[in-house]
Amino acid sequence: MPCEQAAQIQAYYDGRLTAQGRGEVEDHLRSCDECAKLLADLRGLSRLIAAAPRAQLSDDALLRLRHSLKAASDRSVLRISGWLSAAAAAILVGALLVHPATHTDGTQVASASAWQIQAVTPPMELADSSGGGGDVVPAQWMAEELSSPESPR
Repeated sequence: MPCEQAAQIQAYYDGRLTAQGRGEVEDHLRSCDECAKLLADLRGLSRLIAAAPRAQLSDDALLRLRHSLKAASDRSVLRISGWLSAAAAAILVGALLVHPATHTDGTQVASASAWQIQAVTPPMELADSSGGGGDVVPAQWMAEELSSPESPR
């Protein structure tokens, strides 16, 4: 029947015990041949593993491994950028739906595409100075805005 202290011997060997726990295990090792043999087996196994020759990869295998790591890294970056793009789009759509658009005179626009109307509405001073020009003033304003080198594209 195995000793009940076998788990403690493994923790002792791994260095996971407190100073008091190490002292108790060392006392137990003096009186239990089975646990002393288990500790000797663990030490012998570690020596065998440390002495084993390391496998060498061929240059071709190393190259394939590097390519695989790079591809995995690229996939994770693309996945993260996809999620961030989706989050940014959701925030933009939410802001457009929540934030009410207003005309330049302060009245609220009641339309699903209020931001589009706001974007093409000429400044108030142009509309006032038109003298009833109808659609001519907004058309002239848009043409000037689009053709000026300072206007954002």
